[in-house]
Amino acid sequence: MSTPTGRRLLTPKAVLVRGVVAAVLATVLNMLLFVTFRGQGASMEVAPFGGPAMAVVVSAVAVVTAVVVLVGAGIAALLARWSSRWVMLWAWAAVVIGIATALVPLSATDEFGTAVGLAVLHIVPGAVLAVALLRRTILPRRDSGLGAERPGAGA
Repeated sequence: MSTPTGRRLLTPKAVLVRGVVAAVLATVLNMLLFVTFRGQGASMEVAPFGGPAMAVVVSAVAVVTAVVVLVGAGIAALLARWSSRWVMLWAWAAVVIGIATALVPLSATDEFGTAVGLAVLHIVPGAVLAVALLRRTILPRRDSGLGAERPGAGA
């Protein structure tokens, strides 16, 4: 499978492998960001839908991040299996879902630091997964072989 520009698309298996790696990276990154925001004074307490206040804890951040990234990778793998246009379908869905979920924390707390921190924690997993899945598909490929011709290299 390749794109109109000749770049090869990832196989469903490669999508899942990259998804697992992205889940680990996103989880570690989100945990570090969570600890950083807490260290800067954000309470990380939310009252979703006007309900009782509850504290967000690092273990919940870790579990939810890993699950969300793995589900996103699974959806991408299914799209890769069923469609040759999976990259565009998945990318558009990721953008829409990313924007929608980043807005949710803004309404769950009145504290600016917590709202921004939680919005960032919602955006990071999608961004990490997008880079993992789309890096070689959308961005130009660099040849790294020893005998590779480079533009502008003198002979």
